[in-house]
Amino acid sequence: MNTILNLIYQAYDNAAYFGVLALIFLATIAIVLAVYFLLTRKNVLQKRMGHLMPEKETTTAKKPKLLDKQESGFVVKITKPLHEVAAPQDGGANKKLRGKLIRAGFRSEGAVRNYVAAKVLLAVLFPSRQFTKVHPDRHAG
Repeated sequence: MNTILNLIYQAYDNAAYFGVLALIFLATIAIVLAVYFLLTRKNVLQKRMGHLMPEKETTTAKKPKLLDKQESGFVVKITKPLHEVAAPQDGGANKKLRGKLIRAGFRSEGAVRNYVAAKVLLAVLFPSRQFTKVHPDRHAG
């Protein structure tokens, strides 16, 4: 305990010395931080563009197995026959549909095929679901 008190008394006796050391320490930190911020500062335009368009991250994400191969995947095996049933036969309607899908953000090669197949599936599934729906009041005794 006496050693701690002796250190405190020495600090009070040399308060000016420790004050100068503390000011030099703070000034050094301020200079280092100022240089760091000046060298790493982005201008306002780069900062805004960084928020709007972040840099692409290199990922090694695997494609889902359903969409693994463009022409032989599971989804293609289902959608191709349905597409052939209800696809527009003339080129103009097909091109118009492709344009609408591109404007909507679906730019893949199989977008038209998947869209037409989804229309066929939904046209079959929704009514069949309604007809097979079990109503509790019909089966009540």
